[in-house]
Amino acid sequence: MNPFSWFTSFWNKNRPQKKVQKKTCPRCGKRFECVVGDNCWCDKITITKENLMQIRRNYMDCLCSDCLKSYSTEAVQ
Repeated sequence: MNPFSWFTSFWNKNRPQKKVQKKTCPRCGKRFECVVGDNCWCDKITITKENLMQIRRNYMDCLCSDCLKSYSTEAVQ
């Protein structure tokens, strides 16, 4: 199970239920699409528990794919 799934579920419960939302990444300012529900692209990115906690401490909304990937286990190699 992807540890980021909890974070996605949290945000999905606290935002209007649209299929796709346009968002601005709070880390870099890039515009991206956020898919509400179980099929969001972010569910495919694996993040350690420690990095997830850091993201949750520093940002109040979803990150774009580039920024989220910088926290992923693939980036840590």
